[in-house]
Amino acid sequence: MPPLDARSPRADGFVAELDAAGARRWVQSFGGSADDAVAGVAIDARGRVAVAATARDTVHVGATELTASGTADGLVAWWAADGTALAAVLVGGPDFDGLRAIAPAGERVVVAGFYSGAIRLGSRALTAGGGDDAFVAELDASGAIVGAWSIGGDGREEVTALAAIPGGFVAGVAHTAGARIDDAVLPRPPIR
Repeated sequence: MPPLDARSPRADGFVAELDAAGARRWVQSFGGSADDAVAGVAIDARGRVAVAATARDTVHVGATELTASGTADGLVAWWAADGTALAAVLVGGPDFDGLRAIAPAGERVVVAGFYSGAIRLGSRALTAGGGDDAFVAELDASGAIVGAWSIGGDGREEVTALAAIPGGFVAGVAHTAGARIDDAVLPRPPIR
C-alpha cells in the first residue's frame, strides 16, 4: 500500500508475521491521513491476529474504510493467519477516545481504553465523570461487543495492561483517587 504522503510526520500502523528466522511471512498496513497509533496485538484461539489501536479521522483497514465519531476512536482489526484482512470496527463516541491494551479471550479479544464524554459499548451507555474514564470491552471476531466494564471515579483512571488467564483476563488499573469498576469500589491509595 503506497503512503498517502511519504513525507508526512503522521504515523500509520502495520501488523506482520515473521518466521523463526525473522523472515517476513506477511505484512499489512492500516491507517489514514491523520496520526494512528497501535496499542497491542493478540492472537485468539483460532489463530486470528487482532490489533488494538487509536485511529483519528478516517482509517483504512484492507478494503474497509472507517471514520471516527469524534477526534479519535479505538480501532480493533482482525487478520486471518495468512494475513487476509477480516473485520475492523471503531470503538468510541463523539469525543477523544482510544485503546491502550488488548488480550486474547478464547475466540474473542478483550480491549481496554479511555473515553471522554459518553460512549456506547454494545448495550451499555457510559458517561465519563468529568474527565477521562476507562473501560474494558470484550469483542467477538465479527467486531460485536459482547461484554463491557466501566472504570471511573473522581480522579484519573487508566488501564495500563491486560493479560489473558485461563477462563478470563487480568487488568492493571492505575487511578489517582477512589475508583470503581462497575459496582466494585476501589479505595484511594493511602498517602504515606
